[in-house]
Amino acid sequence: MRVIYLLHVDWVSRYNIAVGVAQGLNYLHHDCQPQVIHRDIKSNNILLDANLDARIADFGLARMMVHKNETVSMVAGSYGYIAPEYGYTLKVDEKSDVYSYGVVLLELLTEKMPLDSTFGESIDIVEWVLRKIKKTRGLEEALDPSITGHCKHVQEEMLLVPRIALLCTAKLPKDKPSMRDIITLLGEVKPRRKSICHSAGHNPSKEKQMFGNSPVIGLLQTTRVQLVKPKKIFDRISQFNHFCVLYFCINN
Repeated sequence: MRVIYLLHVDWVSRYNIAVGVAQGLNYLHHDCQPQVIHRDIKSNNILLDANLDARIADFGLARMMVHKNETVSMVAGSYGYIAPEYGYTLKVDEKSDVYSYGVVLLELLTEKMPLDSTFGESIDIVEWVLRKIKKTRGLEEALDPSITGHCKHVQEEMLLVPRIALLCTAKLPKDKPSMRDIITLLGEVKPRRKSICHSAGHNPSKEKQMFGNSPVIGLLQTTRVQLVKPKKIFDRISQFNHFCVLYFCINN
């Protein structure tokens, strides 16, 4: 099955994706009884419908938390998205998902992969952004130029968001916010204007499309015009009807 990946997703759309994922995780962490920890939050497991509304997919590693701070026998998740403390404590809690969400948020901001080869050896996206912050205009340079372009207001709005991502990826679990707190923080940095600017040389009328294999075979069908409505999927996963299905990929 083949999926259309649009090369240019503007800042407002990316912000809305971030909010949608946060709302899904908030539902899992605070509204489900018992609480559900996803344990594999990553960009490949965040799916989009035709309106770019985000859904969380792939609950294969998810764990229902009957008892608080349960331990597991081995680390689960994807490299680049796993909270460092999870690797040595093996304790399962919502802060592991919060860390992974912070990594996804940095991906949305920078258009970099969690373990991008341009970072250098043994440097992940969190460390890369932390190093950028220490440089003059380093954070501005870290933002995806395909959406900041010559649009000053877009860059200004995006610069308010990395602090949220870095809170999510704090070294100590107690310093990480809850998903409820994250939704509040995101509400404070909501874009005020549409992202209508484009980088130099970009012509929207000649927008490219990229094709690749879907990471969730069978969940998503597409045409060259629009995505098929995911009604059947929602019917199949009704117990998680606040979030389920459709893929997001930026410039990959």
